[in-house]
Amino acid sequence: MARLILEEGGQRRAFRVRDGVMTIGSSESCTLTLVSEDVAEVHAELEIREGTLILRPKPGVAPPKVLGRPVTQPTRLSAKGEFRIGSAVFRLQADDAAPAKTPRPVVSSSERARGGSDRERVTHRRRTVQKGIPTWLMLLIVVGVLAGGYFIFSAWRGDGAHQFDPTERLRVAVNSFNLGATDRALQELDNVDLERAPELKEQVDELRARANERQKGAKLAEVHVRASKVLESQLKKYVTNYLQGKNIVRARARVFVKRCDDFLEKYPKHPEIGWVQRYRTRFIDVAAMDTPPEFADLAWEVKTHTHAKPRNYTHVFKIIDHYLLTASGEDRDAALVLTDTHLAEREEYFIDRMQQSRYHWEKKEYGDAVDWLIKVIIQIGDPSMEQEAITYFLGMTTKEGQPVVDNYLGSYKKLYPETFEKLVSFPRIEEVARDLGHL
Repeated sequence: MARLILEEGGQRRAFRVRDGVMTIGSSESCTLTLVSEDVAEVHAELEIREGTLILRPKPGVAPPKVLGRPVTQPTRLSAKGEFRIGSAVFRLQADDAAPAKTPRPVVSSSERARGGSDRERVTHRRRTVQKGIPTWLMLLIVVGVLAGGYFIFSAWRGDGAHQFDPTERLRVAVNSFNLGATDRALQELDNVDLERAPELKEQVDELRARANERQKGAKLAEVHVRASKVLESQLKKYVTNYLQGKNIVRARARVFVKRCDDFLEKYPKHPEIGWVQRYRTRFIDVAAMDTPPEFADLAWEVKTHTHAKPRNYTHVFKIIDHYLLTASGEDRDAALVLTDTHLAEREEYFIDRMQQSRYHWEKKEYGDAVDWLIKVIIQIGDPSMEQEAITYFLGMTTKEGQPVVDNYLGSYKKLYPETFEKLVSFPRIEEVARDLGHL
């Protein structure tokens, strides 16, 4: 039987690994509860079957690392595997083998016949009489047990039970804060009864302020990570692919300026905000944003939202409708044809993405299945399609028959708050999120 070694916050814990499924995360309900800041409520599952261990990351979480490599799919671990979740390090270690028995010497028949010095010498140990525990010691032990039980019972039933003692709660909060478990520290501070210990108020307020400040810093760091990905994929890569040379196409410049404006609004404190402002200034004249869009501008912007998966039909039809408010003549006719074309494409895309989600689910790639489904809900832009996808999402269950919506909504709320806000804008999902305590 193997052992799982967990090293986190300067502490080391060991667990015996048996067949079954272990949940790993920051929630108290997990089999293994971690204290790292960058750990989701349920971050991953560790499945053990007949000596085989499979690590299953949850969708929407920071990928665990197996031997230094980030993984997002179920991954089989080697017999002496190592993986990391946040700052926690897990190592698999085989139990020490039982000491080998010393083999008895093999004696040939000729040696047995010779006897004498070659024969194995048998020594008989003198039997000793085992003495029992003295009566006086037995009485002393009984008295000690009874006295200890009395004091434990008195402490339990007294008004100041140890687990509810304000000083003890504050001590646990301080330790949790020092280990980096900010959320847990704040929970412990909420349990400090200041009516019973008003002298602790200053310390509680000071620690709460520090914890809130650290929490804000951690959330800002998470926002910067997401923003950096947007900067690389939506802005810097766009410049490389479409805004090189002297004759820059106006339609392409307009899309870039719109993306810059969106970035500046969402991430005003990003470390590279200066880059965004400089490049926006470089292309603002070409974009001519103060003039109405032409059909070529519309066609290019629609293409940027539909040339790859996922497609954002919600935004596509929004910008087409906005264009039709002022378009006329041939440009208006062309825009209406563009609408009909993408209405037909959306129908095919919806069927294809729903099948893709079911395919991942049947292969037990649950994270990919839910991820595609959520993209459809948010970006399909058709009420009947949205409701069909929502029904499928709310009906997803684990092999034990438990709904998966709770874990995924919790993860998206913590790691992708913008996506979570869009999800709960749908009344059915909002109602479920509220019932589960996410709102």
